[in-house]
Amino acid sequence: MSMKPSTYLFFHKFDYFFDYFLSSSRNILRTTLNLKMPSYGLDTPIEHSNMEIEYVDQIDNTRKYCQLKSGPTTINKDDIKTIEHHFMGLRNLARTNHLAITTNDPVVGVLYGSHRDLSTMYKTIQNDGYNVLVGEEFWLHLTGYKDLYKDLVNQAQITANNSAMQQSVDKFLCTVKQGIEQSKDFFGI
Repeated sequence: MSMKPSTYLFFHKFDYFFDYFLSSSRNILRTTLNLKMPSYGLDTPIEHSNMEIEYVDQIDNTRKYCQLKSGPTTINKDDIKTIEHHFMGLRNLARTNHLAITTNDPVVGVLYGSHRDLSTMYKTIQNDGYNVLVGEEFWLHLTGYKDLYKDLVNQAQITANNSAMQQSVDKFLCTVKQGIEQSKDFFGI
C-alpha cells in the first residue's frame, strides 16, 4: 500500500517518535499479541540472543525471531554488522540448545514503508540472506490480519491531518523549498 506524501513525511520526519514508540510498545506488542518475551530460563533460543520479539508467523506457522526497526531508512552501515551478528548468535545458541532454526526464522521487522522504500542498508541484509519484512508484509506475518497495516496508515493519516503537526510539516516543507530555491546552484538546479 502506498502512503500519501504527508503520511510518509509524518512517519519519516518523526522517526524519533517511532523509535520511542517502538521501545515503549515492545511490551505492548508482546502482551497484546502474546509474543514471547526474553527471559532467563533455558527453554528457547531467544534468551540472551538480542532478539526483540519472538512470534509464530501467521502465514507459514513457524517461529520467528525478530529485530524490530521503525522505518525503511532507520539503520546505518554499522547496524548491518550488529543485526547479522545477533542473527548468527541466535543460530549458535539454537545449535547449543539442540533447537532447529532455519535461515528463514530470523527476521528484521520494519514497522512502516514498503520494500521499494528500503535503504541500501536493509537491502544489504536481504542480499546477505536474511528476511526483511516491511510495513504491510510485516504486520500480516505478525498478526495474520491482512488490512491491519492499511488501517494503521489510515489512522496515521487522520491523525496527521487533524493535528497541529500537519502545520509543522507544511512549514518545514515550505522552509526546505525556499532554501532550495535560494541555493539552486548548490543543488544543481
